[in-house]
Amino acid sequence: MVAGNLQQRVAEWVNIPAFLAVALWGSTYVVIKIAVRDHFTPLNLAAMRLVLGALVLFLILLIMEKDWRIERKDILMMALLGLTGLAAFQILFIEGLKYTTASNSSVVVSTSPIFAAITIFITRVDNLRWRTAAGIVLAFGGVALVAQREGLSFGQESGLLGDIFTLLAAISWGFFVAVQTPILRRHSPLKVMTYATIFGSVFVLPFTAGDLLAQDWGAVSLEGWGLGIYYVIASGVVATILWSRGIRNWGPAKTSVYSYLNPIFGIVTGVLFLEERLVAVQVVGTLAIFIGLALARK
Repeated sequence: MVAGNLQQRVAEWVNIPAFLAVALWGSTYVVIKIAVRDHFTPLNLAAMRLVLGALVLFLILLIMEKDWRIERKDILMMALLGLTGLAAFQILFIEGLKYTTASNSSVVVSTSPIFAAITIFITRVDNLRWRTAAGIVLAFGGVALVAQREGLSFGQESGLLGDIFTLLAAISWGFFVAVQTPILRRHSPLKVMTYATIFGSVFVLPFTAGDLLAQDWGAVSLEGWGLGIYYVIASGVVATILWSRGIRNWGPAKTSVYSYLNPIFGIVTGVLFLEERLVAVQVVGTLAIFIGLALARK
């Protein structure tokens, strides 16, 4: 009984599925860096995440749910989710990284909860309270502090194009997070993410076909395949299902704030596996993020 009450209290204060999803996304930073450096092009890795992820998700859907089909009226929404939150986000984010710094990218893409809040306010798909909005702004300030380790250079000619691409990626993800709520009331997170990923893989293939054909797949080592499979399963399957479950439990406004934890998990894995250094301003930023999360929960 005590354990059950404790679990219930934790669930009231922490969006556990969203927290676990962001932890998995954060853990893949090291995987992505090594995979892109040694084995795959960025676009090939994005295509693998969506195409292989769609196959795995569909197999899981067939096993876990008796009714795996969707109604015709839901096709357009599933396609829109796949286009915005999966295909467009992946392509814009990866292209943005070519032209801007990692610090700029981490800050710009972390504006997605702001765009989710704007979408929610316009469409009225969820309640947006002032405490949630304040928590979004405060947590974003924390992200900006966390990113100070490498320094920011917004507006410089060399990074402006990348910042624009990354901002468009943040808008796509914010829209994706906001508009899931109605369809999650009718379908499970597994079914929603399966069909969204299927459509996302269809949309992304025309942009990645050249890289896919140019890749010497026979030369990819076991390490490369291991990293790719981990990225597909951890980031493209498990994390996306958990994230949608978090949205169904708490709504898009409160859940979106958890994306601010992403750079924190990235820093932790960088310190543990890439010998990166933690500085004081990042600790202050981390505290601001957690305070923002607590405020947004109200």
